[in-house]
Amino acid sequence: MKNYIKTLIVLCVCIVVSCKEDKMADKNAKQEAKKIEIDPKKKATKTEVGTANIHDIWILERIDNVAANEVFTNKEAPFLEVNTKTKRLMGTTGCYEYYSNLKLDGHKISLSEFVSMEKACNQELSIEKEFLNQLKQIDSFSVAPLKLIFSTKEKNILEFKKVD
Repeated sequence: MKNYIKTLIVLCVCIVVSCKEDKMADKNAKQEAKKIEIDPKKKATKTEVGTANIHDIWILERIDNVAANEVFTNKEAPFLEVNTKTKRLMGTTGCYEYYSNLKLDGHKISLSEFVSMEKACNQELSIEKEFLNQLKQIDSFSVAPLKLIFSTKEKNILEFKKVD
């Protein structure tokens, strides 16, 4: 019953946040985005970019340089939504829903008040827990065409593909 209530609360928060989105803010965010030309064959570098570049919905493509479809074999890969207007990050791993406050400063990123809630799931959760742990460790990001890469000081750990 507690999980059901928690899930309802998360869904309500997600709906409220989504409903408050202002179309004009999205238009302004797209206008302020800077174009970055990066050779897609090269590893993305930490380039200072406008925060509007990450305001979107993203699906996990690689975790620790391993293809997401090799790791998440019986389920969909995690996705996340970055909302630079409300300064929130939210998403799902399949069995976990998560959200966090978001602080951006150039290419630096930090998450605070990170909350994840397990849904009723009959699946192995270790890879989902690993994804959430890595997400909590990120401290910077870079953007390549249709790609978002989250990194720690040591390496790129999560790579996402734009989906909308």
